Amino acid sequence: MAVSYGSQIGEAIGKLAEQRIQDIVSSEVEKFDFSLSTRRKRPSAEKMINASGNTYQIDFIIYDKRSNPLVLIESKYLRYTKHCRDKASWTCVAHYRLRLQYPTIRRSIAVLSGSWTEASIRLMESFGIDVLKVDWPTIRGVLTDHRIQFDWAENDNETPRTAWDRFSRLSEQNRKQIAADCLQPIESRLQRLVSKALKCEERAIPQLEKVELLIKTSANQFILREFGSTSDLLRFLISDLHTPVQDLTKLVEKR
Repeated sequence: MAVSYGSQIGEAIGKLAEQRIQDIVSSEVEKFDFSLSTRRKRPSAEKMINASGNTYQIDFIIYDKRSNPLVLIESKYLRYTKHCRDKASWTCVAHYRLRLQYPTIRRSIAVLSGSWTEASIRLMESFGIDVLKVDWPTIRGVLTDHRIQFDWAENDNETPRTAWDRFSRLSEQNRKQIAADCLQPIESRLQRLVSKALKCEERAIPQLEKVELLIKTSANQFILREFGSTSDLLRFLISDLHTPVQDLTKLVEKR
């Protein structure tokens, strides 16, 4: 099987980004005496499971002193946009389902490196995920400074081979510097997002913002209704569902 040097260097860049994110987040977590769990060092027994029994491996999870999850963080690197919709969709579903299961989670963060479409970013943001993007020109420019050409056609094999050869000969210090330079544009915002979420431990008072009512019919249809107050919810229940309803067709078709 032919070696994919482009994939190898891409995976290496992704790992460097993860390590740099860990360093940035760790410095904030330590201020509060909380704990940071990473996917690569997480015991197999430590799993996040939603109400349906599905298990999710999240890149970074910040826990409070009572082992309650507070913040979910994903680090995703893509060279080509053709896979970004799938990656974005997985992140949306995973974080949304886990936030339903663990109400202590206050923030979801996705650090996206490389090539991502605006549509995939908007999708994640619509699920309440804070997106921090390290764009492709930034990564390319940093690697160029280290004499590594990181721009080639998809069917080019020679350029990625040369890039991987030069990358593999870099010192550990130079690799860490590459990661630091790539994430520098989003570092301060990542620190602020994490810090703000953790500071809520002492002063936040949860207040009702919205009530969602999900109705599942015998035909496997889902009806979602949103209400701004419990009074609105009660009015809906009294007016539409106050007696046993045998046919929900009108409710399904109601816009």
